[in-house]
Amino acid sequence: MTELWIAPWSKRRTAVWLVLSLCVVVWILAGAGLARAQQAPQPPKVGTEPVKAQNVAETAGFTGRVQAINRVEILPRVSGFLLSLGFKEGSAVSKGQTLFEIEPNAYQAAITQIKGQIKAAQASKTLADIEVARQQKLVSDQVSAENVLQEAQAKQGQAEGALEQLQGELENAQLNLSYTTITAPFDGRVGLTDMSVGAYISQATGTMVTLSSIDPIYVTFPVSEAVMLNFGGMEEAEPGGLQPAAPAGSTSDATADTGTTTDSSGGASTNSTSAATANSAAGGTSDAADSKTAAPHIPLSVSLTLANGKDYDKTGRITVVDTQVQEGTDTILVRASFPNPKGILRDGQLVRVTVTHDTENTSLTIPAQALQRDQGGYFVLVVGADNKVEKRPITFGRMVGTEAVVTGGLKAGEQVITDGVQRARPGEAVAPQPASAQPSDASTPDSTPAPSE
Repeated sequence: MTELWIAPWSKRRTAVWLVLSLCVVVWILAGAGLARAQQAPQPPKVGTEPVKAQNVAETAGFTGRVQAINRVEILPRVSGFLLSLGFKEGSAVSKGQTLFEIEPNAYQAAITQIKGQIKAAQASKTLADIEVARQQKLVSDQVSAENVLQEAQAKQGQAEGALEQLQGELENAQLNLSYTTITAPFDGRVGLTDMSVGAYISQATGTMVTLSSIDPIYVTFPVSEAVMLNFGGMEEAEPGGLQPAAPAGSTSDATADTGTTTDSSGGASTNSTSAATANSAAGGTSDAADSKTAAPHIPLSVSLTLANGKDYDKTGRITVVDTQVQEGTDTILVRASFPNPKGILRDGQLVRVTVTHDTENTSLTIPAQALQRDQGGYFVLVVGADNKVEKRPITFGRMVGTEAVVTGGLKAGEQVITDGVQRARPGEAVAPQPASAQPSDASTPDSTPAPSE
């Protein structure tokens, strides 16, 4: 009976010892794995992009105002009742198109009356001519006195004067009749009008409608004197484009072209107030020896951004640079000309102007998020040999969109850290991978680096 009780107990004791031994082994293995993990941490993953050598154009942004080349206020020059309007408000009109028609009956009647007076005056002159000829014969035959001939000649002169006066009145009447039809002096777009058919029109009525040219059109924008000086030689620009500063060691030879702007104003019924002004710019000259090494002329291109944020699909060219600096703002007015075939640009419209100069020189660029700054200045984190991080001071040039131009401290092809910057430590190894495969980090600096001191 005792043996039966002892045998099961020994089996249970053996099972307990086996379980305890297994737990000890698992605990030892887990501790060894944790120790190995602590001894060999994995390097942090970071996103990198290479330093690129590419042609980066110089750009500058300004706020500009659209300005019609020609703008006229249509005024009546004769009085009468308005018969018709030949346009729709806000629509485009062509040169010579009838805009207003004033009742012409009274002016046609005046012409008919004057023509009748002219015929009577011509008859009086004919009689005077006959009388002068008759008196001359009588005087030559010594039948009539000399004073009678003189009286006949005086009456002949009066008849000629009356006839010339009537002919002048006829021309004036015909001119007044032409004023009853008011036509567009150039192609453009008309604005709003308060005129209605049947209204009485006179010179006291004032402006009937405003007509502005559409294509091409001007954009005027102020440029600070500092920016103007950065584009050295801008004041010597040819009308087709401004000449930026020449690179060091080269001599710029800017030759002025002749730009012609036609300010058309036609029709006897318009009071023209054209926005176009004639300006000229003289180009500089250089010695014959320097002209062989002169920098090539690269015109500036001008683009526009509309109020809705969309880019205008046409590029313009700078035509005029003002010769005076605006007091108070220290700016110089610059005018560019743009094609406007669809009439998208309107007189008085506010636009964003971007002036671009393609230097055709290669520059080093990095993504803006790689750019860092501390008390010592700008720097980037570079992945060097053995994937170790290096803090590299750089010389920052300018921002071009989302790219930063670097003028010193980097070489093309070097890998800069753009994502996971907070996980990288100078002198420590990282696991680099292309930035496109690295999830963006909320703590990564934005495209406009701010001082961190």
